[in-house]
Amino acid sequence: MSRCRTRVSDHAVVRYLERAGGFDIASLRRQIALRVDAAARAGADAITIDGLKYMITADDFGYVITTVVPVDERSVVPHQRRKAAE
Repeated sequence: MSRCRTRVSDHAVVRYLERAGGFDIASLRRQIALRVDAAARAGADAITIDGLKYMITADDFGYVITTVVPVDERSVVPHQRRKAAE
């Protein structure tokens, strides 16, 4: 079996989830923002909630959650562990 050479952008995944998967992306954004808002306003650059670390930065428009990563490395899927080790 040959390896697939086609990559899928994060943007395409989000649009797929929104349009084909029926996810309400705007609602998910609001839920994440509400969980992190108090910490961001207090000046935190990250906050851990329920085993997930939310990374926070600030820009000219306010605060931005840039990524969410598991705190426990064992919860990272194997291909992500391999990539991190390279």
